[in-house]
Amino acid sequence: MVKCHLIKSQVTAATGSYALFQLQEEMKRQLSAVGNYTEKELEEYMKSNKMIDSLWKLSVSDIESTLSLVCKLVLQDSTAKREELCARAKGLKTLRRSSSVLAHICSKYSFDKQ
Repeated sequence: MVKCHLIKSQVTAATGSYALFQLQEEMKRQLSAVGNYTEKELEEYMKSNKMIDSLWKLSVSDIESTLSLVCKLVLQDSTAKREELCARAKGLKTLRRSSSVLAHICSKYSFDKQ
């Protein structure tokens, strides 16, 4: 039950970070469309951008550590037969390929670019 809660928390954190990212992009579009924003508005935007960047990095780190632990547990299960472990490894490899595609897409929206 604790593991389920941990995974749910990780998903919630990632979802929240992505929602903040979308909010940041929408704010950027609105400021660009108007074109006449004040210095204070720009300063607030930059502060929120740094906050979102920090939250995103925290979520990524959290997700990576959780995935690492899950992979370790899945592949080092002493009760599983060798064939089952091989099937699990293939499944994890497939997930890695899928997440690599997602990572490539997300890299276009790097938060480090200011």
